[in-house]
Amino acid sequence: MNQFELSLIQTAAIAVISLFIGLKIKNRFEFMDKYCIPSAVVGGLVVSIILSILYKVSGIFLTLDETIEDIFMIVFFTSIGFQVNLYVLRNIMRPLLVMICCIAVCIVLQNVLVLTIANLNGTNPYLAMTAGSITMMGGEGLARIYGPILMDFNLLDGISLTHGLATMGLIIGAVLGGPLGRYLIVKHNLKPDQKELEVFLSGRDKNEPDDNSRIFERIGRASYQLIITMAIGITICQILKQIGFVVPLYIGTMISAIIIKNVFIKREVFDFHVREISYIGGLSLSLFLGISFSELELFYLFDLKPIQLFLLALQVILILAFALCIFKFSGKNYDAAILSGASLGFGIGATPSGISSIIALNGKFGYSIKAYLLVPIAGTMFADPVNSLVIEYFIKLI
Repeated sequence: MNQFELSLIQTAAIAVISLFIGLKIKNRFEFMDKYCIPSAVVGGLVVSIILSILYKVSGIFLTLDETIEDIFMIVFFTSIGFQVNLYVLRNIMRPLLVMICCIAVCIVLQNVLVLTIANLNGTNPYLAMTAGSITMMGGEGLARIYGPILMDFNLLDGISLTHGLATMGLIIGAVLGGPLGRYLIVKHNLKPDQKELEVFLSGRDKNEPDDNSRIFERIGRASYQLIITMAIGITICQILKQIGFVVPLYIGTMISAIIIKNVFIKREVFDFHVREISYIGGLSLSLFLGISFSELELFYLFDLKPIQLFLLALQVILILAFALCIFKFSGKNYDAAILSGASLGFGIGATPSGISSIIALNGKFGYSIKAYLLVPIAGTMFADPVNSLVIEYFIKLI
């Protein structure tokens, strides 16, 4: 295998190419836009197919730069923090608690399901675990960790089996999340919360013109505000890590942005260019998703076994029920519908799947800041540590 590592700029170019491809395909096939299939997913899959074919035919494996992917993710979530006001904060506790409870139950059920089927038909329980919460709720991140561990339990090809199922789950979650959210929105005739629209206006210079006469100046100031806030958030995360409390960088910068923006706005000592910050964040999100889906190693899909595909089908049904529970218990409103679609995405794939569903639904029906805020908090900060504990318990139980 000839491995070539692409530079930061080359990786960014791959992301841009995937977005252009996705937009072209969506413009040609109307049903993709109608059912909220994200452009980044479509284009990224095309690029990943091309790269996988290149690897299979020539043995050339292109590795994308992870640094710029992390940067795009941090920029996006920091921009989300600037869009959160006190009204949003007061109204996220119920859906957050609902998501946490549903995620905890779902993680347990994902493993109970696969091990029950394994006991009924005599399947290797460690093979069945590859279709449990390791790859479903855990995604590619936990697949990298537990693939080698399963090989220690004499599961041959444990790495390729977990990687393959995590990849398949990421694709399915990204494709199904948008249609589910659209179905709930259309069926119940749901509309975005109009009070959240004030988020885009809060913190702006009241004397700013609405035309484009100072657009470059405003974008420049927005960029400076993002950079300073990200630096503060990352520094805080590093300090917390030194005392044993690990917080993902993008979560730390998002929380920092929330605190900084709301403290300064309340004291009326500083103006934030929230609209321009949201534009920069949206662009970063699109590029992040383009990279995430372009780097999928699709050749692992050929290593999947029939029993894994059967268990995956059962998991899709389980996660669909999980997503509908979130919609029901989160209030059956517009935000709940967006959360439901995103939950289907990260419940069977990973955070990128859930976020891609949010951006597609928001572009079609209207903005939901709560979904952008809750998915990374509940789906990463809570789900990953709980998932690891549950997985360790079930592995010891086998």
